[in-house]
This record gives sequence, structure tokens and C-alpha cells, in this order.
Amino acid sequence: MDFFKSLVPQIEILVTLARTINLEKTARYGKLSQEYFENSAICMVHPNDMKRLGIKEGNIKITTKSGSVVVKAIDNEFETSEGVMVIPNGPWANKLVGEKEFEQNQTWFKASIESTDEEIPTLDMILQELEEGE
Repeated sequence: MDFFKSLVPQIEILVTLARTINLEKTARYGKLSQEYFENSAICMVHPNDMKRLGIKEGNIKITTKSGSVVVKAIDNEFETSEGVMVIPNGPWANKLVGEKEFEQNQTWFKASIESTDEEIPTLDMILQELEEGE
């Protein structure tokens, strides 16, 4: 298993949490809506970083020192730059933030990202995991 894992590209990158206009627009449908899911369970990744991962658009696993989460990588060179990816501030982003970082309102993190076949967790799954972590 470790041998095959070593074949999957993994890169180190900075993650920033941000409010996005699409997330704000879709929040009116409710946080349980498909629109909200599609606009918050994502991260925007520069095309050059997508190439380094060997993916186009697809699921990636983001891991920080505080946790990890699977989201959909979106190729976006306009809202991010090479070496930095943006994840909307919301339940999926909360999986990456520790209590100390939250209290200090820290919005930048070092992370590793890798392509994955894992499914993106639903909001119910995220909320259950966050509750169990308390």
C-alpha cells in the first residue's frame, strides 16, 4: 500500500480561507442545498499546481496540522496564485482549522494536498465529525 501511495503526487502549498461571492449567493438557498455544497466543498487551485498534482478538476485531500478534508479542486488562476489555494470559509474549511488558529483568527495554513478517489463528505458528515471532535 505504501508503494502505491508513493506514486500519487503530493505537494506542499499554502491554504487561505476566504469569503467568496458564489458562496454568499448560494447561502440563501440554505446550507443543506446542493448549490451551497457545490460552492463550499471546493478549493480554487492555480493551473500550475494542478499540473504538479497531475489532475485537471477532481477530488483532492487537504491536510494541515489540525486536520484534513476532501474537497473538489477547481482550476482557477484568477482568484489564487501559484503555491496558494483558496478554500471558502465554511464547514469544509473548518476541518482544517485547530482551536488555537480559530481563536487567533488565523486564515493562512501550510498544507499538503494530494489527488484522491475519496468522496467529498456531506455537510451532515462534516458536522458529525466536528461534533465528535469536541
